[in-house]
Amino acid sequence: MKRYKIFILVVLIIIIIAGVFFDTFSPEKRKQSEAYKKYEKSQQAKLVNNYLKNYVNNSWDGNEIISDQAGTTSNFEGPQVLIEYLKFHDTHFNTESNQMPFFDGNTLNFDPDHPSYGLPNFIAKISPVSIYNPEVSGLASLLRIGENDSKPKPYRIYHKAILGEESNDSIIREFEMQLWLTEFKVTVDIQPDRKDPVIALTSEEKERVKYPGYWYSNTQDFIKLGDLKPEWKNNRYSNVTLILKIIPNNAPWYFKTRYARDARPGMGIGAIYCESLCVTREEDENRVSPNIQKGSVIFLHPSYDPSKDSIRNITTSENLESAAQTIFDKQKEKIDSTSKFWNKPFYIRLFFNNIGSWKERWYAPRKYDDQVTFSFLMPVFVIGSWDIIPPKEIIPEWTPPKPYYKDFFKNIFPTFGLKNLGKILAIAGWIIVLVLVLPMIFPALSNLFGKIFK
Repeated sequence: MKRYKIFILVVLIIIIIAGVFFDTFSPEKRKQSEAYKKYEKSQQAKLVNNYLKNYVNNSWDGNEIISDQAGTTSNFEGPQVLIEYLKFHDTHFNTESNQMPFFDGNTLNFDPDHPSYGLPNFIAKISPVSIYNPEVSGLASLLRIGENDSKPKPYRIYHKAILGEESNDSIIREFEMQLWLTEFKVTVDIQPDRKDPVIALTSEEKERVKYPGYWYSNTQDFIKLGDLKPEWKNNRYSNVTLILKIIPNNAPWYFKTRYARDARPGMGIGAIYCESLCVTREEDENRVSPNIQKGSVIFLHPSYDPSKDSIRNITTSENLESAAQTIFDKQKEKIDSTSKFWNKPFYIRLFFNNIGSWKERWYAPRKYDDQVTFSFLMPVFVIGSWDIIPPKEIIPEWTPPKPYYKDFFKNIFPTFGLKNLGKILAIAGWIIVLVLVLPMIFPALSNLFGKIFK
């Protein structure tokens, strides 16, 4: 081959390889990971941190209900979902600390070890609870019936006949109970730090700082900081749980005059169903291993005690008669206090056995960060008038940022900063390279190309 052809070949290969590395490692290609930080800041700016200092009366049955929340995500009537705790193995977190750089009940950022090594940041976000509108089907869909009706309506209305509280048990009273359908989403993002620490680790620090081995599914009692891999290199959580608190109605206000006061609606959580589960960037979705899947009904805990990490159990005596009486009294207490169902909070748990960062191939690796988004359907029973509902159009669509993904071979056609034109130039360059290289490997092609380009 003539020298000028070899020179052209070498120059083209150098330019294309330089373009590949430019597209792969340029700061512009890190916008996806930077989006997490921007998203965090925008969500923090929108949070409502109005601290509730007043007691709120529940007027539907005459009982006083106390709302002592430290903050709220909405002052509208209706359900709210808040993060109560993050449990990592046997430890609960719900305040900002070195391990929890940010926590406000609606969003958290958790990193139990070094900011740049070991386990990556575990970030959880919760969407607002909104009215769920089942898709209109059939003739109504063709005629577009109901699309312009902006006033929310209950999904079902029930009329329940009950015995009155008067002495004559034959008296029947009837009340109306509405069933509303609501929905909310929970997104868990994994965000490893991909940059080396500004201040390099000292030899003394690598030996002195240690973390429990079971954090990393390791049989050693402790692992030194110097033995930890960077966060993006296959670091995964083996035991992490989100504990969410479901508040049926946290409206902090009502009107009271010298004549009367308005009725605060009684709301109760009917159930919570997992409508969908989206695992992003995982070819094997079973690797993430959450405790629920699409179609699951979520267990509602009436209370949550971190010291017991479960619902409160009934302790019974070894005496069979005494134990039976205890159970009977507990059941009778439930029957006699049905009003406690209304406006009563519940707790749910989202468990992950294997979630984190990962990579494939030792050469030019693909780098991934896991992301899981749950969509929950929550039917809510309502007694009274649920009037102050946030308009549907003011609630933005839930669009969490895309998880980080980088593949060296995705950039084999670099853009050189010229977008599509750059891609075309790269493709043309590769074609020229192949035209020059293939005849060197297969000499018979030299005559063929000579005839084609003659």
